[in-house]
Amino acid sequence: MSGRAKNNFIKICLLMILSVLILSCSNSTSEKKSLVEDPGSPKKVKMLKDRASQFWAAMVKGDLKEAYKYYDPFLRAKMSPEEFIEKHSAVKYHEATVTDVKVEGNIGTVHVKVKYSVPKTKIRQRELSIPETTTDFDERWLFVYDDWYKEYYLTYFDAGVAFY
Repeated sequence: MSGRAKNNFIKICLLMILSVLILSCSNSTSEKKSLVEDPGSPKKVKMLKDRASQFWAAMVKGDLKEAYKYYDPFLRAKMSPEEFIEKHSAVKYHEATVTDVKVEGNIGTVHVKVKYSVPKTKIRQRELSIPETTTDFDERWLFVYDDWYKEYYLTYFDAGVAFY
């Protein structure tokens, strides 16, 4: 092989090696994974704890218009903020604490401890009131598209608005 042919061969080999390196580097950079595909990283768990805490802070303030924004889009497609406020204004929350959060894929379970009361109110021609009471319970949150949303669930009917 002549000197010129040898130089061309070396250049071609170096270009091939450089191409392989560039391709392997571009494939090895981590693509940003959608959180929907994330089964439960610490980031997703923290997001849920923060959202649930913000929701309950709004409920304690009595800001039902703000709390409505935290509910799943399935509820918000069926019920207006005004209708929601009308149906949920009887219960007064005095304190609320998110005590535990678990994430399994795109479903989260939040354990909450609340202190609430129901001032005298008339429901179906009956007066009802509940003194300040403390209770704790689990509630379900759904990761939809970009964030956590509280599932609207009616225990009385054992049904929610979201079907999955």
